[in-house]
Amino acid sequence: MAELKSVVDKENPDVIAVLETWLTSEVLDSEIQLTGFITSRADRLNRRRGGFIVYTKSTLTIRLAETVAHVSETCELVRCKLKCRRQDIEVVVVYRSPESVADDFLLSKLKSWCKNGKNLVVGDFNAPYINCVNLEVGSSISSFNSKLLETSIGLALLQHIRDPTRYDLRNSSSILDLVFRHGDDVGQTAFVPPLGRRDHAVILFKFMVEIACQTIAPARPNIWKADMQAINSAASAENWEIDSKASVQEAWTLFRQLYNRVTQPYIP
Repeated sequence: MAELKSVVDKENPDVIAVLETWLTSEVLDSEIQLTGFITSRADRLNRRRGGFIVYTKSTLTIRLAETVAHVSETCELVRCKLKCRRQDIEVVVVYRSPESVADDFLLSKLKSWCKNGKNLVVGDFNAPYINCVNLEVGSSISSFNSKLLETSIGLALLQHIRDPTRYDLRNSSSILDLVFRHGDDVGQTAFVPPLGRRDHAVILFKFMVEIACQTIAPARPNIWKADMQAINSAASAENWEIDSKASVQEAWTLFRQLYNRVTQPYIP
């Protein structure tokens, strides 16, 4: 978490997707919480590895958050509908295991969720044989790679990652982590080193859309529930005399400090 927090502090993202968290129900939300973010998570119950967390900045207005997983626990998805100024955007995060037996389930969800042209789809698809530049696949026509490419073309989704995202010293590096969008409003893509012992790069990118943020009003004291008896008692114990040689600003500062000291503890 320390490395993730460091990246968050430096880059100040609005949405974060962390894949292959390996979390179980024994890990509390409070242990993985990031200050200023809302957490959506999908843990695997009966299998090791997998799972993910999606953090969305608390100032964003989320109309919907839904997490689904295949019964085989080899594929998980989450979608968050974010309120934007011109149109709502559905952010879909995917994790597909290399041993997935849920390919039809995954493709069906993408077809259902991404047919309105207002989606951003990101995740680890474990589909290394797709050439999204030339729209070619280096595997059989019945493979998941071919079906994913066909599905993305049918949904008019453009894949924006062009460089390898997973580094393997034993084999050639590959593009496993993908970013799909219906237009060219994904830009300034950059990679930073993997977190911890992972072998996947951290992908940073700008998604150019006008987000409708919540206006958070500052907290105000509820004076109607003040404990007046306690305030009067505290005020009686203070020395309210002001040095006659003090300036107006000094006198005001001292008075305000005294006032806050005797009132704030007793006003919710």
